Amino acid sequence: MKEEKILNILTIVIIIVLLGYYVITNSIPNYKKTFGSSDKIINTSDYANLIELNVNDKIDFGIVLNNKKKIYHLFFFDENSMILYNQNIESNTLDKSTDLLIAKLIEKDYLKENATITLTKYDNKYYNDFKKSLKKILNKYKVHVKIVEKSKTLLELAQELEVDTTDTSKALIEIDLISKSHSSIKEETEEETVELTTKDLKKYCNNIYMSIESYQRENKILNEEKNQTKLDITTIAADSDSKIFPDKSSYYYIKDSKVYAYIKINVDAKSVDYCYNGSIDEYKEGAC
Repeated sequence: MKEEKILNILTIVIIIVLLGYYVITNSIPNYKKTFGSSDKIINTSDYANLIELNVNDKIDFGIVLNNKKKIYHLFFFDENSMILYNQNIESNTLDKSTDLLIAKLIEKDYLKENATITLTKYDNKYYNDFKKSLKKILNKYKVHVKIVEKSKTLLELAQELEVDTTDTSKALIEIDLISKSHSSIKEETEEETVELTTKDLKKYCNNIYMSIESYQRENKILNEEKNQTKLDITTIAADSDSKIFPDKSSYYYIKDSKVYAYIKINVDAKSVDYCYNGSIDEYKEGAC
């Protein structure tokens, strides 16, 4: 009888271990696959410089450099710039990222011979390094352009985008969210009427929660009170087309590096809400 009890306990332990292994190797990676190279919210602590590139007033985007002299983030300032969205441009060497940028601009017919590229620098750090890399890649593709140089501050950019803050970190986050709002047209596809299931809506809530987790992780935030959060949850897109956003009753806070959130979304006549208790796997349906 005692041996049978021990065997039952071992069986339960093995099942729990196997289940945990499945979640780690399958479920979590599958969630991560829904996020591309441009989907992450900017890590403000890595920020070193922003350089804006405007080509012939037809495409306008910004590259964000970190202290490792890498393009670790992109800003999208118009709809045309979404050709660069999720193209794995970020986090390569400076030359590699610049090469991918220029190649895509040429491919999409935005960069031609004798074009004008206006570079707006928001700081000095690594600006000359990027300019040197840009000229080298342009020479590689045998494209001769006119380069115009300007300067601006982050807070001036924030003011232009109607972001009301004097905090540069908050400005970066708000600028990032505004730039991502252009993603609704990043793919030229015909709209189809799709009947959304509760499972689909739950996935959208999970996407929002994971975006907040990414924001917490990238910015190494230990604690952030509910009514003093820098990231506006209602501006986080739940879907890749940026058509679905959280209801204004949604909120989050961070405690001991864990994200606690109430997320509600409304799509057509359907509505779902979930309460997350510090983990994407610790949740319940309904209010917290």
